Amino acid sequence: MDFVAIDFETASQRPDSPCQLAVVDVQGGEVREEHCWLIRPRSMEFSPHCIAVHGIQPHQVAGEPQWDQLWNQIAPWLEGRLVIAHNASFDMRVLSETLATYDLACPDLDYSCTRLIARRAWPEEHGYGLSSIAERLGIVFRHHDALEDARTCARVALEAAAKTGCQTFGHLEQHLGITRGRLRLGQLIGPRTMRRKKVECELEEVTSAAAPRRRSRTARAVDQLAQLDGWLQLLHGVRPLEGKSVALIGTLFGMPIEESLLLLEAMGATVQGRQNLKTELVILGQAASTASSQRDQPLGIAQLTQATQRQADGQPIKILTQRQLLAWIPGGMDRVRELTGS
Repeated sequence: MDFVAIDFETASQRPDSPCQLAVVDVQGGEVREEHCWLIRPRSMEFSPHCIAVHGIQPHQVAGEPQWDQLWNQIAPWLEGRLVIAHNASFDMRVLSETLATYDLACPDLDYSCTRLIARRAWPEEHGYGLSSIAERLGIVFRHHDALEDARTCARVALEAAAKTGCQTFGHLEQHLGITRGRLRLGQLIGPRTMRRKKVECELEEVTSAAAPRRRSRTARAVDQLAQLDGWLQLLHGVRPLEGKSVALIGTLFGMPIEESLLLLEAMGATVQGRQNLKTELVILGQAASTASSQRDQPLGIAQLTQATQRQADGQPIKILTQRQLLAWIPGGMDRVRELTGS
């Protein structure tokens, strides 16, 4: 079990704005060294959402080195090593895009994700965020401190290996059906899992004749959880719609309605079926229902009219376009297309 666990915290939704990085070096299943750096982002533009997550204020990094001044210290811990992170797609994107911003050569490396590992190692559990997993494993830590997160990520990998009896990381990946991600020439290829878990196949062998319908529902639920996991990884814990009561008109970014609602859920919204006195935000999507007759208004127009009327009546409703919503998604439309395959 040899690897380096890392964790980034960012100043804003821009992936090239790291303000903290930690690395935890594990060799032979034991932690050998730990390092943590505060980093001064190039723009020093801190998002209130990100500050609320990690608590790092601009004044705390104002006197710290920028990324290009630290890279010679950081690079030896990553080059030629297997790198792991929890929600690794976020951390690896921060790494690759920050190197590109500073015009620094990007190392080739392999990486894996402890969220995927945990889902396979403990399939009977619910909730695979780092804090949820740590609580189940009895790990006490301060979430969204880079060093504490990296230590916990390393512990999750080691606990998964102990549970499965695997002696090497490669054996663990093989046992759980996970293929390693790669960073090559600045391009990311994410880690993957087999579509069906071994435990699910074993359960099917002893299922009754009435099971096909239940399996169909389960398969849909698994797909939805996978989609939600993808959004959560992309957002890296930032929930800009936390606690907001949101009504959606149409769908988002050409996705089906189910995926549109999953994105809003991942962003922290309480999604309403229709507008009411609690509605705080109305999002204008696309592909709203058309009218059933020439005399009827299209559903989207009727809902928008209702929202503007509520505004006129004094209800504090904000109307947001999907383009404005996109500004809160790291990587913007390119990442949406990557995740949805559109």
